[in-house]
Amino acid sequence: MAVVVDAIVGRCLELVGQLVTDEVSMILGVKDDLLRLQEKLEFIKDLLVDAERRRIQEAAVSRWLTKLRDIMHDAEDVINLCRIKGRRLLRLRTNEQLDHSRCHLFSSCFRRVGSIPLRHEVGSEIRKINQRLEDISKDRMMFSLQHIDAPRVSTTQVNTRQTSPLLSSDLVGVDVNLAADRLVDSLVKSESRKLLVFAIVGVGGIGKTALAQKIYNHQEVQGSFDKRLWTCLSQNYSEIELMKHMIRSAGGDHGHAQTKAELQPLLSSALASSRFLLVMDDVWQADVWEDLLQAPLEHGVALGSRVVITTRNEDVARSMRAVHTHRVSNLTAEDGWELLSKSVFGDAADESIRDLHAVGTKIVEKCGGLPLAIKAVAGILRTKERVRREWENVYKSQQ
Repeated sequence: MAVVVDAIVGRCLELVGQLVTDEVSMILGVKDDLLRLQEKLEFIKDLLVDAERRRIQEAAVSRWLTKLRDIMHDAEDVINLCRIKGRRLLRLRTNEQLDHSRCHLFSSCFRRVGSIPLRHEVGSEIRKINQRLEDISKDRMMFSLQHIDAPRVSTTQVNTRQTSPLLSSDLVGVDVNLAADRLVDSLVKSESRKLLVFAIVGVGGIGKTALAQKIYNHQEVQGSFDKRLWTCLSQNYSEIELMKHMIRSAGGDHGHAQTKAELQPLLSSALASSRFLLVMDDVWQADVWEDLLQAPLEHGVALGSRVVITTRNEDVARSMRAVHTHRVSNLTAEDGWELLSKSVFGDAADESIRDLHAVGTKIVEKCGGLPLAIKAVAGILRTKERVRREWENVYKSQQ
């Protein structure tokens, strides 16, 4: 449990750290609230080392971790709310700056007044999370949890800001193969000659990137597109560096170009007359498409080019006018067990692991079928003996 919670806390800390330095926090007026949230998350994270050591023997500590996990899921939702609402206000402000009509003063005042409830909503939600973290921090005193600066259990985590098109070795299940085949069929056989967008949608850690990798490396895709490009957006990306990366990936040369106006024609030129597939992994906002990439990608490219995006937010897919949206489901118990056993035993799995199947399936169900959570628990199981008793202890610790 503590390992899974530690992963969620770490992810939230990364997201908050990005938002604190972003213009979004300023326009929403929540920078101080976010700094307090960051401080509380760092405080909580240092408690998890001690909680990890004691969770099996002390049921109260395990319940405390469960409560913390629920708060962290809510915190992640609030952080995403802050990002989405802030981007909306930034777009409104941009529209104000472009409005040169005689009604400018009225419309500007109207928009500012209209944004007050939105700012209040976001600030209120962040303060609620801060209060819940304050309360649970006080609860830890009942268990005498200590701050320990020690290495946490080592687990393999994917840096979602630097994903790779290389095919993951731990893809499992019939469903992912069927989904990949269907999407590939739609990509290559659609009769539309326009540039079309396809979306893969799902919560964090559910396997969107893995599905996109499978599509990108599919034999039929490799034979159907002249060029394939892979880019990972994350929340904070540099428009200039993104375009330079795409130009290089398309076989072009950006030279000394340093502005969007200089780089957009170079991107169009690099893709000219090519039927391409572009995978945009981890897209958080549609504006990267609408304001940056759509125009150069639609200009002069070969007919039948396609774009595949992965995103947590279905609104992004709608804003980008995706012609098809695939929603990634949680792993089934059997597929989850396959992932767990691969992550723990690798290719060394043998008949002896049959005795662990029942408890392993229970662990998968406790992880909610989320690949990221399953891999985190697998990191713990790799340090244990391959006996039912040890796995049962790990299962009980997740409750």
